[in-house]
Amino acid sequence: MSSPSGVGCPCGCPKSWSPTKGAPTMMACPRTSTCSPGEVRVCARVFPRLLESRETLPMVLKVVDAMKAAGVVKFGVLGVCYGAWLGFHLSKARPDQVVCGISPHPAVHLESVAGGDALLLAAQVACPWAFFPAGDPSVDGGVGADPAIYDAEGELFRKLEDKLPGKNLTKRYREVRHGFFARGAIKDGWKAGDGDQVRQAVADCFADCAAFLQAHGIWKPEPSSWKFLARYCCGG
Repeated sequence: MSSPSGVGCPCGCPKSWSPTKGAPTMMACPRTSTCSPGEVRVCARVFPRLLESRETLPMVLKVVDAMKAAGVVKFGVLGVCYGAWLGFHLSKARPDQVVCGISPHPAVHLESVAGGDALLLAAQVACPWAFFPAGDPSVDGGVGADPAIYDAEGELFRKLEDKLPGKNLTKRYREVRHGFFARGAIKDGWKAGDGDQVRQAVADCFADCAAFLQAHGIWKPEPSSWKFLARYCCGG
């Protein structure tokens, strides 16, 4: 657990995944709402423990329990990529404690790789969620884009709305690709965008995340905390 001064709220950062030797990056994971048999085999081989909620969730619950012992009474989830999937499982496990969740370029659909149903999982989420998917699924075959299930008319978003109408949020960052929030413009490997384009997208997305957390009473920032927390979460 880490609680840097100046952020305005306690921050817990669980170690929920140990890197697999010889594995490709997370960008190898499918970004479609359903996975082909080949994609399932690749992801299940590369991320066998990552994609098992019974293996990863206890690691997160240890952090939650430690924060509770330190006096924290309510929690918000910042779940980037597969962190959205894990955040959904956390909300399901601790519905009375998780107040809200936010997910830049979410990957809840990895639930299908674990043999589950992402829509069924979404129906069991007990709190409002904000999605910030990337890319445009209708361009270039959707390469680099998060699936449309996270959009306002998407199946997964509608599942959340069925339970908590009007309390969820989705905003698509069409000009950048999956991975932009945490990875930016990396020269080698997966590239989510270019220079100022990515920097602006990260800044805008961070502001959207912060607003959602503030609206649900999770984050009450100190004057200097915006820049500090952005650097703490995203590097730089």
